[in-house]
Amino acid sequence: MSYFFEISMLGLVSIPLYWAGLLCRTNEYVLNVPHAVLVEKGQSVYIPCNFTYRSLLKSRRAKLYGYWYAESSNVACDLPVATNDDSKPTARFAHKRFHLLEGLDQGSCSFSISDAQDADQGTYFFRMEKGRTKFSYLNFQTTVTVTEAQKDILFEVFGFSSTALSFLIGLTLIKVILCSLFFFAAFMCSRWKKTQMAASEYRQITRVKPMGSTEALLPKPCKAPGSS
Repeated sequence: MSYFFEISMLGLVSIPLYWAGLLCRTNEYVLNVPHAVLVEKGQSVYIPCNFTYRSLLKSRRAKLYGYWYAESSNVACDLPVATNDDSKPTARFAHKRFHLLEGLDQGSCSFSISDAQDADQGTYFFRMEKGRTKFSYLNFQTTVTVTEAQKDILFEVFGFSSTALSFLIGLTLIKVILCSLFFFAAFMCSRWKKTQMAASEYRQITRVKPMGSTEALLPKPCKAPGSS
């Protein structure tokens, strides 16, 4: 009887020790990342992140890999959106736009998104793998929200699309150029007419009138005294 009593007591004592050990192990896997991130459509965003993990003695020489997955992804078969593992491709919608930045060995799991699209909106979690040490930080996730571009919102408020506004701006510029050319041509034409009129007046002023025959201009000979 005493034997079974000792076994029961040992079990009761080991339960809190087990949970304490589990909590201690969980605390070794901590990740700091913004809970929510906003990015304008077509723009880029940087998501800062750092993490800690339990390094096993057998895995210390193994290469450290990091993966960012979309929420509810199955890490066994789904593709990550960003990773430093060249042997694993990334999801098609995130290819060449999601980037896991350098510094993984120093505890940095920061990543960036370029040319943000509507499909990028969602929640993501980080996973690390180093030899036999593997852990998904499901309790530390970040949510990316993609907002509409400010200029598009402004155009929609006034009932214009970006294409229509560009067309109106181009049409206005063409009108301005044509009007400028018309006024320049009119100015040059007016100036040419004034120049022609001034030249005509000058020729009239400087024109020499005919003075008759040359005989009228010759001096008359003097008469000798006593001649009739």
